[in-house]
Amino acid sequence: MMEELTPLMKQYNEIKKEFPEAILLFRLGDFYEMFGDDAIKGSKILNIALTTRERGKENPIPMCGVPYHSVDVYISRLLKAGLKVAVCEQMEEPGLSRGPVRREVTKILTPGTAVEIEDVPSEFLRISSIMMGKDKIAISYIDLQNWEANVSELDFESKIKIEDIIAQINPREIIVPKSQANEISNLLFSENGFTFTELDDSYFDPYKGEMALKNHLGVSSLDGIGLTGKPFLISTLYALLQYLKELRRDELSFLRRVSLRNFTDFMILDSVCIKNLELTKNIRDGGKEGSLYGILDITKTSVGSRMLKEWIIHPLLSKEQIEKRLDAVEEFLSNTSKRRELRRILDGIQDIERLLSKLILNAANPRDIVALKNSISPLPLIKNLILDLKSELLREKISDWDSLEDIREKIERAISDDPPSIITEGGIIKDGFDNSVDELRKLSKEGKEYIARLERKERERTGISSLKIKYNKVFGYSIEVTKPNLHLVPQDYIRKQTLVNAERFITMELKELEEKILTAEERVKELEYELFLRIRDELRNERERIQKMAKIIAEIDCLSTLAEVAFLRKYSKPKIHEGDKILIQDGRHPVIEVLRSDEPFIPNDTDLDCEENQILIITGPNMGGKSTYLRQVALITILAQMGSFVPAKYAEIGMVDRIFTRIGATDYLVAGKSTFLVEMHETASILHNATKKSLVLLDEVGRGTSTFDGISIAWAVIEFIHEKILCRTLFATHYHELTELSQTLKRAKNFHVSVKETKDEVIFLRKIKEGPSDRSFGIQVAKLAGLPKDVISRARDILIDLERKEREEMRIRKSERFKKAMDINQIPLFPEIYEDEKIKKIRERINSIEINNLTPLQALMILNELKNELDKE
Repeated sequence: MMEELTPLMKQYNEIKKEFPEAILLFRLGDFYEMFGDDAIKGSKILNIALTTRERGKENPIPMCGVPYHSVDVYISRLLKAGLKVAVCEQMEEPGLSRGPVRREVTKILTPGTAVEIEDVPSEFLRISSIMMGKDKIAISYIDLQNWEANVSELDFESKIKIEDIIAQINPREIIVPKSQANEISNLLFSENGFTFTELDDSYFDPYKGEMALKNHLGVSSLDGIGLTGKPFLISTLYALLQYLKELRRDELSFLRRVSLRNFTDFMILDSVCIKNLELTKNIRDGGKEGSLYGILDITKTSVGSRMLKEWIIHPLLSKEQIEKRLDAVEEFLSNTSKRRELRRILDGIQDIERLLSKLILNAANPRDIVALKNSISPLPLIKNLILDLKSELLREKISDWDSLEDIREKIERAISDDPPSIITEGGIIKDGFDNSVDELRKLSKEGKEYIARLERKERERTGISSLKIKYNKVFGYSIEVTKPNLHLVPQDYIRKQTLVNAERFITMELKELEEKILTAEERVKELEYELFLRIRDELRNERERIQKMAKIIAEIDCLSTLAEVAFLRKYSKPKIHEGDKILIQDGRHPVIEVLRSDEPFIPNDTDLDCEENQILIITGPNMGGKSTYLRQVALITILAQMGSFVPAKYAEIGMVDRIFTRIGATDYLVAGKSTFLVEMHETASILHNATKKSLVLLDEVGRGTSTFDGISIAWAVIEFIHEKILCRTLFATHYHELTELSQTLKRAKNFHVSVKETKDEVIFLRKIKEGPSDRSFGIQVAKLAGLPKDVISRARDILIDLERKEREEMRIRKSERFKKAMDINQIPLFPEIYEDEKIKKIRERINSIEINNLTPLQALMILNELKNELDKE
């Protein structure tokens, strides 16, 4: 018969029932334990041993645990796996009650809210809420490092899609109504690893939400933040606040700013574009190295690094704002000594936003407070450094400057320079800050001196030279005498504890002294704890001032970093205008030129506009540099519109509202999408959503299907962009047939990647030149890749044979098509009124043309010219 559960396991099960969706970390002495399904799941994720706790011999309970002193490392792994974690602590000392130690869940951590876990990357600390209506979709999100809420609403008919917005917000956790969970998760199918949290639909009640938001923000109307008459926005924000309140209880009182965000202020970069251009992560392993962010991020602060990433994925659409940034970068670039001294000072500033967030969440320890002090101490020095700079953006920062001297002084006076991290162990408050603490410390210090004097006195009185007075947390102070000396123990010694090799005693004098010392030590710890909490609360109330300066520091760091990058890599200041011309001279790929330092990067020019050079059809060999060229034009445009100098000799950028990319081969097999289907989805999205102000990059459209299907699709796509969208487009292809489009589409131009061919090899010159290419050099590339010689030799033979057959078939097809095109009786280009004499002349002209050198398209053009000649006669 199965045994009943132990009291401990009964306690565990009762607590677990309250948090069924979370991994419960149950404190048991020096470990946090997991039981049952939590243990099975946790052991796999954390790669730790799975053991059992016996309920009965036939019913072992799975169990695993992690040390309490390193629990944050393990919590971060669970959060990165998309799990929630409930931390259950012991609320009393073991042995003080007959039953199990009283335990409570003290915090619930989720992937988007775990600010206090240092190992959780800062980019994870963003949580969003989404709700769909009949014709709108609403989104709210909160960044837990600056505690600001943003809300936005989109029409379903808008060219900006919710998936595009989510790609730029990049929340770690998204909460959705249960009734819409499947629909929203399918809409946001992504490789970004969002954690979806389903909440009951009652969380999204707009009527309760309106009242709750008014109370929370302390306003009588939501007009001031633009939420009146927007029930879906109210619902998403209310749900988000309710959810966070359950996790964070009263800390939400510090969330006071709500902004209605207009995403039309920024260039929209969808998830496909962010991935294909490797803006923040490389495609290879998803790491930072090899991305645009990776090569730009030489920032000196964490707040600056995060802001730089935001600038990269949110390029500006305001010419005025872009030029302000460019002017500030230029000023830092021209003031080398100031820039370098500034960056030296910034290097000592820690993550102010994260420290502030820990303050708000009551998770900041004494070392965090000292780190905050050290991080705001350089503010006067930074102000003096930039005080005489003239650019408008930097002048704005100076006019809004707050050196936070009073906050720094408060921390300096109150908190020790090297305090412990635990807030209950004392040693936090500086001498001289509080009289009561000073008096208790003096008493405690003198008491220890009394103990030392008493030890010397007892040695002399008893003649026991090895006598020692020791302290134990359980038994307090005692006199320890080894067993060989027990015969020398005086009559007034009271036996307290027997050890293997010694006995412990107390005296009345020692007992009285112990009470004074321990009372003083415990009281000073309690008083320091109370003082620390009071100081922390006072600092919490300065949140807005600290947050404002954190943003200013971040912006100054970003601007000086872009100037340093421009100096190190010889970038130039772009010219920004409202027109459609993109003119780049000697442009370079900002990432490849840094990573491929073993060979010089070959720069290239670009001339794009909507009048004459709208579509550049780029042909050339594999590995020749077509894809690099496409990406570098896009990256230069993004750099310019984020306010950075660019890797080019000269750049003129007509502002772009969106960049679309169709590059590379990707499949989403889990969603039932093959490589070609994904390609067509991405192409369709471009054709539906691009505007005349967009920049479109298309690489090898149609390659995922048969040749004729692929050519037909690519041909039709180019025509549609030329005639309907009219946007600037770079189109790289191996379909040389598409080069004929330049003869019928007046704004399409042919370019190719040049190569130098020798007898045995091909040299990629990586230079973009005008005109088409007629070869792809695929076999030469295969040779470079290391295919066996026999395969290469056989491939060459097959290619020669196929090309011969193709030329013969092409000659026959051209002959037949040309004759048909030239047949006056079958094509209604020539009215019947023409005289037989003239028709005879035309036939003579036709027969004199070498048809094998013409395409059917050229034949029709000649025929049309002949018609025009007759009309003139």
